[in-house]
Amino acid sequence: MKIVKMIALIVFLLAANVLFGLTLNRAESRFDAMFTLDLDLLVLALWVFGSMLLVAFAAGIAAALVRPFWATALAFFLSALAVLPFWGLDWIPAAFVLVYFLLALVYANNVRNEMEQRIRFSAAPVQREQKALLSALALLVSVAFALGYQRDAAQKGYVLPPAFKQVMVDAIVPAPGSEAGDLLGQFGPAAEQQMRQEAERIWAGMEEQLRPFAAYLPIALALLVFGILEFLLNLVSWIPLVLLAGIFPLFTALGITRTETETKEVARLVL
Repeated sequence: MKIVKMIALIVFLLAANVLFGLTLNRAESRFDAMFTLDLDLLVLALWVFGSMLLVAFAAGIAAALVRPFWATALAFFLSALAVLPFWGLDWIPAAFVLVYFLLALVYANNVRNEMEQRIRFSAAPVQREQKALLSALALLVSVAFALGYQRDAAQKGYVLPPAFKQVMVDAIVPAPGSEAGDLLGQFGPAAEQQMRQEAERIWAGMEEQLRPFAAYLPIALALLVFGILEFLLNLVSWIPLVLLAGIFPLFTALGITRTETETKEVARLVL
């Protein structure tokens, strides 16, 4: 029965990582949504943060309850492997999935060591180690955005994403109906067209200046996304911790887990 319970927890962790892999694929294919301020950005953000927090929740349960450690390591290896087919079978995703697995393994080992040193069971070790796991997940999301930008730019020959260009041009040219737009409208359509052409000219000059550094722009985008994710995750990282604090007592109440008392010998150096 214990094996069945462990398999169920591992399957849950696998499912969470499959969803995360789909999210990485979505982030790579819809990377330009991050340069817009519409529903696409909101949907993408829900996918990203929802899948990351679900993985953190499932990983916390697995790290706390799956024993012995080789079974925990196997669970995290299979879950990391599950990300790859749904993200993309390429060497860059494979390399970063390997990094994710190693960081997740360190996370699981640290949680196990802390729990073995405690007198009573607590979810506190998961809380202390969760930030490292979330950072590993944020790293993969950042790489997915950067890969999407790099591949699309190589295919279409641009330097900066067209969606970003459109946002910047719209920010320079006043929108119709606004006070500035109504003022510009008094000068006729030609004035608005001239301003838009000037914005396009400035943008073209900016792209030409950045073109020699085009190879480094995906790295810059990845660092930008990683920084944003790290900041926002600090605001929502409490969610899986609250769920974990509730799920462990629920498992005990349902008979899935039980409290087991162990006697340990302690060696102390005294005078």
